Amino acid sequence: MHLGPIIRVSPNLLSVTDAGAWKEIYGHHTGDKTFLKGDFYNTDLKNFGLSHIVSEHGVARHARMRRMLAHAFSTKALMEQEDIIQGYVDLLIKRVGQRYAEKERGPDGEYCNLVKWYNYTTFDIIGDLAFGESTAFSCLQERK
Repeated sequence: MHLGPIIRVSPNLLSVTDAGAWKEIYGHHTGDKTFLKGDFYNTDLKNFGLSHIVSEHGVARHARMRRMLAHAFSTKALMEQEDIIQGYVDLLIKRVGQRYAEKERGPDGEYCNLVKWYNYTTFDIIGDLAFGESTAFSCLQERK
């Protein structure tokens, strides 16, 4: 059953399935009204007087943070890192396949806790991109 590209999930929440809507919804539009972040974006870091790009409510401060990070997330920069990220995704798939084929149970008795494996992958990617070392964490290689 196809309901369309926009579905109301609750009185104050819509779910949009049209990929082309991403830029329209989340993109920066010069001259548009600025929508301030709601309390949803408050984090525990705020209790320590710290803020980050996700939690920052101040429009000017958020804009400065966004400008500092923009180069790292440009299409060109991301394309240059694609091979590194793809290598880790390939290793993730290999490791999960091995766990399934071997019916290897982890210490928690589970065959394959995907949350744990996604965390391994994330740490390895961040370690490689942030420190320039593929062995910074080696979570996927070491399976821990």
